[in-house]
Amino acid sequence: MDDAQRLEEQGYPSGTVVVAGFQERGRGRHPERVWTAEPGKNLLFTLMLSLPDDFPPQRLPLLAGLALALTVEERFGLSCQVKWPNDLLHEGRKLAGVLCLARSRALGSASLHPRGSARAFVGVGLNCNQRSFAPELSGKACSLAGLLGREVALPELLADVLAALKAALRDGDWRARLQHRLYGVGREARLGQDDGGPALSGRLRGVAEDGALLLESAGAIRPAYSGELLFQPEA
Repeated sequence: MDDAQRLEEQGYPSGTVVVAGFQERGRGRHPERVWTAEPGKNLLFTLMLSLPDDFPPQRLPLLAGLALALTVEERFGLSCQVKWPNDLLHEGRKLAGVLCLARSRALGSASLHPRGSARAFVGVGLNCNQRSFAPELSGKACSLAGLLGREVALPELLADVLAALKAALRDGDWRARLQHRLYGVGREARLGQDDGGPALSGRLRGVAEDGALLLESAGAIRPAYSGELLFQPEA
């Protein structure tokens, strides 16, 4: 994503895609967590987009996750779920991660909630042909090759993901498509706050039009915009 931001500063247009062959210190929402990828094995890219002034930034990682889920389902017949706000899971294991940032033209700074016209960066890491993971990820991560028993072609997959994301950005029914793919719907959840504030608890009901997570507690549905989403163990 750093390379994509540098290219944006040099005037590269919306729609520019930066593809990486490997990853040593991939970033997530939490800087202390890094993601590694074997050289040439996975689909790693950042897409530069221009957003309308009124586009809700919190919606973007969900649209990217939905595009990934639809692509994997249609190409490989594998069902996937989007874990709010930015993970793609298959049977509870992480298959892909998304990181979105936006640079405000007016402020010239990176933020998830820019004001004014903005350029967005959609970073995607999809586990494709990597068969093994670090011991600490055992049972927590999976790959397409591991699930399918064969390797997949990365260039064709990239083209399909980009086409699906383009369609998702224009899809007025994206919430309906996401709802039955949203991980944990109907379950009791706890949302720890990134700023150390009190955690929110409730039953996960879905997402709002702007991408907020919707939790129901004491008969009221409340939106949440950030935090670490955890679930109560299922009986």
